Amino acid sequence: MPFISGGSIDGIDNVSPTAGGLYTWRGGNKPVGCTSTWNDSNLTAHIEQWTIAPGGGKAAWEGDLDIAIGGIYTWDGDTYAAAAAGAYDARWTGAVQRIANNRAGKSGTTYIRPLHEFNADFYSWGLLNISDIPNFIAAWRRYYGIIKSVFPAAKVVWSPNRETVTASAIKSTDAWPGDAYVDVVGPDIYLQYPGVLSQAEWDAQLMGTDRTGGPKGPGAWLAFAKAHGKKFALPEWGVNSEFGDQAEGMTAYLNWLKANEADILYANYFNTGTLNDGFQGRFGVYPETKMPNAAAAYRTWHMNNLDGATTTPGTGTGTTPSTGTGTGNGIGAVLYSNDGSGTTGATVPTTVLALGANPGTGGGATFQDGVLRLTTGSTGGYNPTDKILRRLPISPVADVDLRFDYRYNGDGALTVAVRSDKETADSYEGRAYALNLNNPAQTKVFNNYSETLLGSRTSPAPSANTWYSVHFRVYGSRISASVWAKGTTEPTSWNAGDVTDSAVTAAGYIMFTLAGGGDATRYVELDNIQAAVPTATVSGLLPPLQSSIKATAFSSTRIDLVWAAATGATSYDIERDGTVIVNSLAATSYSDTGLAAASSHSYRIRSVS
Repeated sequence: MPFISGGSIDGIDNVSPTAGGLYTWRGGNKPVGCTSTWNDSNLTAHIEQWTIAPGGGKAAWEGDLDIAIGGIYTWDGDTYAAAAAGAYDARWTGAVQRIANNRAGKSGTTYIRPLHEFNADFYSWGLLNISDIPNFIAAWRRYYGIIKSVFPAAKVVWSPNRETVTASAIKSTDAWPGDAYVDVVGPDIYLQYPGVLSQAEWDAQLMGTDRTGGPKGPGAWLAFAKAHGKKFALPEWGVNSEFGDQAEGMTAYLNWLKANEADILYANYFNTGTLNDGFQGRFGVYPETKMPNAAAAYRTWHMNNLDGATTTPGTGTGTTPSTGTGTGNGIGAVLYSNDGSGTTGATVPTTVLALGANPGTGGGATFQDGVLRLTTGSTGGYNPTDKILRRLPISPVADVDLRFDYRYNGDGALTVAVRSDKETADSYEGRAYALNLNNPAQTKVFNNYSETLLGSRTSPAPSANTWYSVHFRVYGSRISASVWAKGTTEPTSWNAGDVTDSAVTAAGYIMFTLAGGGDATRYVELDNIQAAVPTATVSGLLPPLQSSIKATAFSSTRIDLVWAAATGATSYDIERDGTVIVNSLAATSYSDTGLAAASSHSYRIRSVS
């Protein structure tokens, strides 16, 4: 099973794992399935369990929940010896009963974390004396028994700090209560003291030990959990901005979690995403951050890593992303396009959703929250045109399956077309099949400028500013299409076009065209674009980017770009408004800063191999 990539603090919804700012910001394709909460700051918080009590911030949370419960307050006079003798059993029982009552009927698993980070000196329950280890173990076993008696469905998490931080030399694993008294091993592990600024530094720290010889690195702690037959979790993890903008460390951490997900239950990122909070935002990635590259790496990783089986890009059939979550993150969803020069022939595809020839004055493509808007511009007759997917090659035996959602503002003629190799950059010379999405009933075949309607169709006449879904397929010499209102059931038969035309598919390609007619107010928006293309039909091409390019206005002067890695690419070039602004960028994210307020821009990403 995939591990649960959870989060805490900022951007977490109060109810649903598939809502909230963090879920949406990181692509909306991987639920924030677990969150952490803390009811341990003092004895009253422990007894009342405020955050999950009626009216509390996590009272209605339906996902998995990790609760730090506390239980011993040595700064107020408690002792481990008294705890071992049963002095605090009554209040522990009351606290656990409140958790059980408040979590009743919730669908998610409840993880209870007593005495978390006990091997540190910054909490009231810190285990400072080696002589207290037997009392700690005895107290823990009492606590475990109470939890299992009162709330048997709950899982008990043994949660040390990643390393011993005390005045003594307590080795954390010496305080292991025994395999029968722990359900989950869940240390808190942050990238700090030191940070991780490269893959090599991650590799060096992965199996590291602390000054007592106990586990410290994530790999060392996972090995400990597996040696005791326990699942592993990270109730708290993160990267600390005080140790640099740790983009490489962030990616390495997430990749490690993915690689070991068979043994990992959940990993909750400690997202202190408010710069003026008690942590000064030093771990935050959203909505504010002190480490834009690490935040972008976190976001990019989640956009490109879906739960479930994976397929080599270009060979899968694609899976439809959730509504409104971007420009197509389905498995196997790959889009090809050329470099926008408008030339014909075997142009090497280097970008995704790139502009083609002659965008015209005011024309262009912009991204916002994963939606691509194509604007026609204000010059030209049939041109200017914004051309994307130029060109996705096909052959007589191809099976190209294209899906996308679209809406238009009441003007502009958007077509998805199959063209023969005789078509030139800006004309219909040669043979073409064109589905007019502004009026799907008027699907046409063009033959050297001569138009032939394919007859009446049953597809809906689209209304302005309304989303529709399209399924467009080329298989053998057959071309078929359907259009239907988004959110309704896909038609069982092709309702916008179904034609056999070997002249089109003999050596052709697929492209989109938005005809302007000289009106700069005309635009169309595209979302959830997916294309499944057999690798056998594509040759001599650079590795394409996947269709998860997104641009988000982070502030009035900054736009964040993220995109999926292209297999085999060594770096990327970035264009803004037709001008290269970055060369040979190794990362798959970029923050474009210093922009004029209220300005709009178009971007292109080129992969370099």
